[in-house]
Amino acid sequence: MFKLIPGDEPHPAVAMSLANLGNTYLKSGNPSKAVELLQNAYEIFLKTVGAEHSDTKRAKQVLDEAIAAIET
Repeated sequence: MFKLIPGDEPHPAVAMSLANLGNTYLKSGNPSKAVELLQNAYEIFLKTVGAEHSDTKRAKQVLDEAIAAIET
């Protein structure tokens, strides 16, 4: 599920908002909701700025943390 802005194209600003919200959910003890949002952010970052971009790497790192929180 990509969140879009006008023009119907994924945008890194949307990914950043999703990542920030996901991080908030993770820190507030809701890793399941965090994973959903962070997965979307990560996919958008991959598509828009690429795998080597710092935002993509950070989104993946926090996504992995959220997944680990669910598994414990």
